[in-house]
Amino acid sequence: MFYVDPFELDRMLRYIKDLHKDEVISDEYRGWNWSQGRLTPISTGLYLSVSEIANRYCSNYRDIYLRRVARVYPPKTYKSVRGLFLHQLSSETLMSFKSYLYSKGIVSGYKLVKDMLDKGPTIIDELSKKISIRKYLTSRETKALKMEGLSLYRYLVIQAASALDKAVSSSRMLALDAIVHKVIPDVVEMGINGQELGLSKELRIDVYLGKLIAELKTGSKRDFHKYILAGYALAIEADKEFPVDYGVVIYISIKNGMVKVDKDMFFIGDELREEFLQMRDEAFEIVESGRDPGIHINCPEYCIYYHTCRGG
Repeated sequence: MFYVDPFELDRMLRYIKDLHKDEVISDEYRGWNWSQGRLTPISTGLYLSVSEIANRYCSNYRDIYLRRVARVYPPKTYKSVRGLFLHQLSSETLMSFKSYLYSKGIVSGYKLVKDMLDKGPTIIDELSKKISIRKYLTSRETKALKMEGLSLYRYLVIQAASALDKAVSSSRMLALDAIVHKVIPDVVEMGINGQELGLSKELRIDVYLGKLIAELKTGSKRDFHKYILAGYALAIEADKEFPVDYGVVIYISIKNGMVKVDKDMFFIGDELREEFLQMRDEAFEIVESGRDPGIHINCPEYCIYYHTCRGG
C-alpha cells in the first residue's frame, strides 16, 4: 500500500462527508444483504476478482472471455510488473517503518531518515529477486524500474519522517502505539472474502480505515477505477458487516526522480454500487455462456490483451 498521511485523510474524509451529507446508501445495496435482491450473484461456484470485473480496459469484456473461457492468460508486461513491484515496495517499506518504530521507540523524523534511507537499495534488490523481475524485463527495463523504486522509497521515508515529527509535536501523550497509529495506517492490504457476492475469497485491499478505503494506481487515470472502490466496499460489508461509504484512488507517477501524487475521492453510493453489479453480472454471463464478445472496434493499445486480439 502507498503511504497516505493520516492527517490528510482525516481532512479529505471530513470534506467528502460534508459534500454528501444528505445522501443515504440504500440497505438493499449494502454488502451484508448478499443473500437477497440485487446483490445475489447470478451464478454459483464462479468467483472473480474485483480488478477483473472493474478494470474495464476492454469495454466489451473480451479480456474476461480470454482469461476465463479460452484460458489465454495475460502476458507479463513492463506495466504489469511495474505495478506489482511498486505496490509491494510500498507495503514492505511501511511495514519496515512500523518494525523500526516498535524496536527503536519514539524517535525524531531526522533519525528515521538517517537510519532508514540507506536501506533502500537492499530492500529493492531483495524485492526484485522475490518477484523475479529479471525473468520478465530486459536489463534496461530492470535498471529503470529499480531507479523508480529507489525514488519511491526515498519519498516514503521522507513522508513518514514528516508525519512522525508532526505526530510527536502535536501529541500530549506520547504512547508509542498512538504515535505509530498516527504515522502509519492501522490496516494495510487487508484480506477479504468476497465469495458471497461472487467475488474472490482472497481479495486484498490496499488501505482500510473505518468507512474509508483506498486503492493505489501506478498508471494513468481511468474513469472505471472508481468501480474498484465499489467492489471492495461491497465485499467488506458482506464479509465483515462494516459499512464502507467512501473511497479514494491514489495515483502516483515517478519522473526524473520526482514522485507526484494525485487523489480522487468518491462517495460509494447506490449508483456506483449498481454500476459495479452490472459489470459483475455481464462478466458472469460471458463466462457462463462461453460467448466470445469479439474485438471491440476501439480496442485500446494499453489493454494487456491488445496484441493477443490484434496479433503481433
